Amino acid sequence: MIPGTMKSFAAALLGLILALPVQAAPPKDLPPGLARAAEVQQRNELGIFAREGVVGMGLAENAAGKSVIRILTSRSGISGLPVRLEGEDVEVVVTGRFIAGELAAQGELAAQSDPSSPTERWARPVPIGVSVAHQDVTAGTLGCLVYQSGGCHVTEFILSNNHVLANSNLGTYLNPIVQPGPYDGGTLPNDGIAALAQYEPIIFSTSANNVMDAAIAFSSSEAVRPETPPDGYGSLRTTALGATLNLPVQKYGRTSRLTTGLVTMLNATVLVDYGSGTARFVQQIIITGDNNSPFTLGGDSGSLVVATSGANARRPVGLAFASGGNLSVANPIGPILSRFGVQVSGVP
Repeated sequence: MIPGTMKSFAAALLGLILALPVQAAPPKDLPPGLARAAEVQQRNELGIFAREGVVGMGLAENAAGKSVIRILTSRSGISGLPVRLEGEDVEVVVTGRFIAGELAAQGELAAQSDPSSPTERWARPVPIGVSVAHQDVTAGTLGCLVYQSGGCHVTEFILSNNHVLANSNLGTYLNPIVQPGPYDGGTLPNDGIAALAQYEPIIFSTSANNVMDAAIAFSSSEAVRPETPPDGYGSLRTTALGATLNLPVQKYGRTSRLTTGLVTMLNATVLVDYGSGTARFVQQIIITGDNNSPFTLGGDSGSLVVATSGANARRPVGLAFASGGNLSVANPIGPILSRFGVQVSGVP
């Protein structure tokens, strides 16, 4: 092979290698019963996702309480999916495609008649869980108030999704955020509640390793209070909680208000559709709504997922951002707080 051809071949080979999906390592804090299943999941994900119609894969428990690898599909009848992987049982569940949960525009603004609705404009300080959005977005949900502390100085922010506060990577520093969101009637300057500070970019690729759809915007405790509306779960706790299988959780959101569910999958890899493309997310939490009801609906994006009961009640677990069928997808809250260097405002 002549030198020029060798160089071209080497460059082409390197390009192919770089284009291959990079598998994210499983979280280090999985319980022993799931650790091996996570390793098997990691080794087999590329082959499973190569089949058209596979939209998710993660760790779950079957009805007998035994760990399984669960494959999520957009439709039934996908051939060639395994029933076991390296000795681990496999379940296949049809969910449809996962869609990021910003409210879809639906024509004219509906008249509002309930002053306690999370879609209304609330007197400041507003509760968490109400309608909010970037000036160029329809409407999502205000997740919570967070803060950075540096010596004697404290900077406060609201936390929600990138696609709610930063318009799916299109927002720029100090862009206005309104409450309620524009779809719910929010306008500038009277309804301004925050200004975009930072966001984690979403990489729109089916081979990406996105961990979060998250953004923060400058705000204050004069504008936002760390509790839900009266029909919610009350005051938010400040200490984050790692998700575990079968953990009872709840959320309060702009569209479906207070809902409850169970964490039914961990370490999930999912493909999520946005208006601007499809993005792969890794290490996600999957939640199943109670009583066959959706845990989240369009407009609930950015809702903070918290534990439901017991000593961990109201501790933050994740940030909801997408759904498919009866399943909702949430980013684990720990990496989000670390990424922005913030702490949750609330009560101990």
